[in-house]
Amino acid sequence: MKKLDYLIIGIVLMISIAFYFGYISNKLEGDNISVQVLYNNDVIYSVDLKEDTNIEVSITGSNDLLKINADGQEYEFIYDISKDFYNTVSITYDEIKMIDASCKNHYCMKMRIYKFLGSPIVCTNGIVVKLVTSEIEIIS
Repeated sequence: MKKLDYLIIGIVLMISIAFYFGYISNKLEGDNISVQVLYNNDVIYSVDLKEDTNIEVSITGSNDLLKINADGQEYEFIYDISKDFYNTVSITYDEIKMIDASCKNHYCMKMRIYKFLGSPIVCTNGIVVKLVTSEIEIIS
């Protein structure tokens, strides 16, 4: 390839990234943003993301019982759980991250969600954390 080809590819890439960030930032302004925690594609916990949000969500699954402890409240669900697991998610206005997880590779603990970079946190044990708005799902 010639130098001009690399230049055109770079320009197209930069324009695409600019449109992506512009689209996401426009959708997030003014909309109600919430954080959803899912287990096997079922929403098990949801919280509105506000400036004073500071929550630690603990999720444990064993003996066909899924327990969630968040903000001083405990929730229980009955699920067909084949292997015991645990996850801890920290949710603040600036950053959402997986603090602890029982998965083998711990890649999910390296993932972060920022208000304008809403790619989901996916753990191999079935837990997914993502941002959603009242109109659209940011990225799923």
